[in-house]
Amino acid sequence: MSDFTVAEGDKEQAEWELQIAKSRFEQLFIAMFRAVTRGENSYDATQALFSFVEHAKETKVPVAKVVDEATKSLYERAFGTERKMAYESEQQEIVHDALLVAAEYFSTDNMARARLSKRQQGLDQSIEAHIHGKERRSREHGHSYIKRLLKEADLLSEAKGREK
Repeated sequence: MSDFTVAEGDKEQAEWELQIAKSRFEQLFIAMFRAVTRGENSYDATQALFSFVEHAKETKVPVAKVVDEATKSLYERAFGTERKMAYESEQQEIVHDALLVAAEYFSTDNMARARLSKRQQGLDQSIEAHIHGKERRSREHGHSYIKRLLKEADLLSEAKGREK
């Protein structure tokens, strides 16, 4: 009878190759994200793509598993559940909602506009929650974040009025 067990070293090597592929896919995602947000050339993204594809071809790692694990890892790094200060959670929520809006800006399907509207409402709510949180925290210390913003806005409009 044939023995189909995988040697322990083979399992470790396969896991190592999977982790390398995951890391290279994450690097590809980050390089693409940077290129898109800067609107600049995509040399780094191209190099990251070649690195990922070469590794995936050479090692025959399961690409779907790599993408799934990299996506989970990137999500956890950006939006993980580790305890954060309130303002960090608020900022994290804004970034999350802004990325949802960005995804719909990139999308070309027929429902993108409807999703975009919904995502923009979520982003607006996150920004408002952040402002409310800043105001609440500043009042705990005897200040007003909103008053300061309004005062700065008045100073700006006065300065612009003098420029004319």
